[in-house]
Amino acid sequence: MRWEPWIRRKMAVVAAMLLPALALTIYVWMKWGPRWWVDRPAYDLVFSALDQAVPGERGLEVRYGVEEGKVVARLRHARGRTVYLRGLYYYDHDSGSAQRMTLNLPTTLDQLADGTVLGIFTFGGKRVSSRPVAPDGYRWGENPQAQPGAVNELVFGPKGAYRYFIEKDGAVWPVPADGRVFNDVRFIGWIVSDSPTTGGTGRSP
Repeated sequence: MRWEPWIRRKMAVVAAMLLPALALTIYVWMKWGPRWWVDRPAYDLVFSALDQAVPGERGLEVRYGVEEGKVVARLRHARGRTVYLRGLYYYDHDSGSAQRMTLNLPTTLDQLADGTVLGIFTFGGKRVSSRPVAPDGYRWGENPQAQPGAVNELVFGPKGAYRYFIEKDGAVWPVPADGRVFNDVRFIGWIVSDSPTTGGTGRSP
């Protein structure tokens, strides 16, 4: 009896069983491995996303920025005759969820002057920092061309599958965790620390 064909068949069976297991091990390691030794994120953050673009008498855009530790929504002129309405979202680092914050826009946007303040957001007395890196070392990252899915995570790593994320030393956390897709996302800032100069409830007045 020749043993070579039998060994080859057995090796083929073993390889067919081991390759998927190896691929799964690599996938799990790439996605979850760094989270085992890198501290979890310690700070929430806020970002804006395009809600809709509607025709108007003149081009306008709602923009968000950080001023004196607060998030301020201002009206800005834009090209053309399209009004770009942007929403503000609060990302909770514990749950990985993103909640939309309320901004009550006036019906007469076209009549407002450039730079008009539309709302001021405060966060329970905490200050907002517009720096891309949080005090705990996590950094805001984005890859708008990413294609969600396990295959892309396996080939390109988590950053290749997440459109928006925070990362530190290889630990990657998607923003938000449920994989929702937002349009034209812009990082605003981290909710970093208590400040006696701010106050409020986290809603726009």
